[in-house]
Amino acid sequence: MTDQSPPSHAATGAGGWLAHRPWDRLAAWVRGRLGAGWRPAWPWLAASAGLAIVLYYAVGALGIEVIDSDPQFGPGTVTARQSRTVAQAAALVRREVDVHAWTANDPFFLPGWVLDDMPNYQQGIVAAVARLMGGLADRQTAGGVIAPGGDLSQAAGLLKYPGTIWRFDPAISWAPTASAEKQYRRAARSLDAYQRALEAGTAGFDRRPAALAATLADIAADLGAASAVTESYVAEGHWALAGGADAVFYAAKGRLYAYSLLLRELGWDYAQAINDRGAGAAWQHMLATMRTAAALEPLVVIDGAPDASLLPSHLAAQGFYLLRARQQLGELAETLRRWGVSAAGGGGIAQTPLSFRPSDSKRRNLSRRVPERSLGRARDDKKKDVSFRPGASAFFPGIFIRTC
Repeated sequence: MTDQSPPSHAATGAGGWLAHRPWDRLAAWVRGRLGAGWRPAWPWLAASAGLAIVLYYAVGALGIEVIDSDPQFGPGTVTARQSRTVAQAAALVRREVDVHAWTANDPFFLPGWVLDDMPNYQQGIVAAVARLMGGLADRQTAGGVIAPGGDLSQAAGLLKYPGTIWRFDPAISWAPTASAEKQYRRAARSLDAYQRALEAGTAGFDRRPAALAATLADIAADLGAASAVTESYVAEGHWALAGGADAVFYAAKGRLYAYSLLLRELGWDYAQAINDRGAGAAWQHMLATMRTAAALEPLVVIDGAPDASLLPSHLAAQGFYLLRARQQLGELAETLRRWGVSAAGGGGIAQTPLSFRPSDSKRRNLSRRVPERSLGRARDDKKKDVSFRPGASAFFPGIFIRTC
């Protein structure tokens, strides 16, 4: 009698149906269909999958990344009653959220997750817009001219929402939450509502010289904070081509670019105050400095020593223009404040605006036609005012950059 006992696992081999591993069963089945000479191509499949992933992120990131620093980008149509600065702010937010993809909060499965320059640049733009809109809202509220509902204040609050939050924020909750794009779109709509209120006459825009001076001082303070971040990074002494310098560079670049556009439109909103005080030339020089700083865009951001010959520091070069713009903003704010003090102390006598020359900014003397009592008051104010002195807060005093 023949033994009909079932074969053991060892007898069947790896290709049998009793093999332990499921993929061996699948390979045996495919081999039976395609012939005995077929061999599994798992290594090739793994390599192909890896290459596809690399191409997905690389090509996708190149197609998404846009560092839009167009100096001619404008606010569109604005009526005489509305604010060109607010319109420019809304246009900037919409461009970065809707026209260009917002990449700062992209999750790991989207190509924008691997980007570094564009997310920092976009967040720098929104940070500058939020800072300026917040300052304007505070001054409108203090003057009692803002519309009921506080559209400008609401927009400023929404723009402070972290730009890195996607539809889910596991650090807070696994429940769906508002994304940064959604909050910024709401902010743009609030800015539009404020513009409509201005047009209808139910809101006001404080166009006093004192409000402009406070706004300029606020921007100067924000640029000072950006320069402190740059100074701190440079002082750490990183390798010239180390990653991280580009993040600091593009965050500051986004701020400078946004401020260059917003200040251009702010000059239109306060054109009368600027011209009445003879500060038109100084204003144009300040805008030129902002545009120059915002236009810096090296192919590779190098964090070398400030006096290097082969690998100069792009952060130091940007910091020079940043601090020069900050100084010019401070001088303009001081000009507006001192003119107001002189006019207030003149006892009703006609005053002559300050003679402000950007090439001779240290000699801010009143015209000879100004009464002596106003001149004395201006001297007293000059002794008390120690803000925005040239070189008082420069983080690279006497900087000289040598390039190869």
